Amino acid sequence: MKKNSIKYSVCMPVYNAESYLDRTITSILHQSFFDFEFVIVDDFSTDDSARICQEFQKKDKRIKFFKSNKNNGVLITEVEAIRQSSGEYILFLDCDDYYNYDTLEVLDSYLRDGDYEDLDMIFFGARIVANGIIINEFKEKHKLYKKEDKGQLLLRLFENNNFNALWRKLIRGDIARSIVIDDDCKNISRGNDKYLSALMYEHCTNVLFIENVLYNWVDNPDGITRKGQKHYYIDYRDKEKIYRIIADNDELSIEQKKQYIIYQSRQFKIQLNNISCLPITSKDKLDLFFDIEKSDFYNSILLQNIKEFSMFIENKLFYKKQYRLLLFVCLLKNSFSHCCLKQQNTQRRLIDEKNNSNKQ
Repeated sequence: MKKNSIKYSVCMPVYNAESYLDRTITSILHQSFFDFEFVIVDDFSTDDSARICQEFQKKDKRIKFFKSNKNNGVLITEVEAIRQSSGEYILFLDCDDYYNYDTLEVLDSYLRDGDYEDLDMIFFGARIVANGIIINEFKEKHKLYKKEDKGQLLLRLFENNNFNALWRKLIRGDIARSIVIDDDCKNISRGNDKYLSALMYEHCTNVLFIENVLYNWVDNPDGITRKGQKHYYIDYRDKEKIYRIIADNDELSIEQKKQYIIYQSRQFKIQLNNISCLPITSKDKLDLFFDIEKSDFYNSILLQNIKEFSMFIENKLFYKKQYRLLLFVCLLKNSFSHCCLKQQNTQRRLIDEKNNSNKQ
């Protein structure tokens, strides 16, 4: 791997985060490890975010600031930050979160450790902070995955949403900069981290999990990944990409691929239940069910593979009932629409008959 003059690039997308930027940017500039660049891309903020970033840039030459000329969304902004980076390794930071003061120093110690040569990615722990109080902490047991563990690693990553966040990982810069976004996925706003992570996992061989808690995730309902989103909508593009990676990966056994389908069927059951509990009208719930029924993920992946792998699924009849329920709801909606149309035609016919009778 070619050595760059800069060891680390910290990439941060920004959108309307003026209230948090001072703490977030300061947590980077005050790192105990000095050799890094801080790449900030503002996604056409409408508040004072860009000015705040520019003021910090004037004071510290390690900051590289870029401003979009239109609002592109989180995924495109993250990719632009990666493209503008030049570090040997890349980390990510949400604009309302912050690092420990020694985050880079701790990661650097693992990269310099002779026991961990040619690392492609490091996963580290994080804590959840709300109103300045630590409310939760999640970390993994120390473990090194090598080439022969690739199948096991992919399943572990794809079956645990805690690993999706970009800010939980350090990644080799050349791997991150080599990813190519599918044209039909550029506007993903929910699942963008999972999608980008999946693209990176494909090219990772040596992956290290460490127990160190190095990141502080601020529980903020107005955060960049939540702005501009509908309350609930169906978007399976990240799952479709992950499934293709699983299906096309020769390092995964047939049993491992079956295991992933079982996991997705369970997640699907949970999603159906979540939709049924949403505080929305019955019509809106029917619309969501109908969006699922029309999706390629449901028709080309879930239904197709449920039939193929049903003998491997625990309580298979229970899971299959969920699919029957979905189809029933969609048929019910179509039947309801048909009944409404039929009723309208009947009313129209009666009105026409009455008018004709009056004329006579």
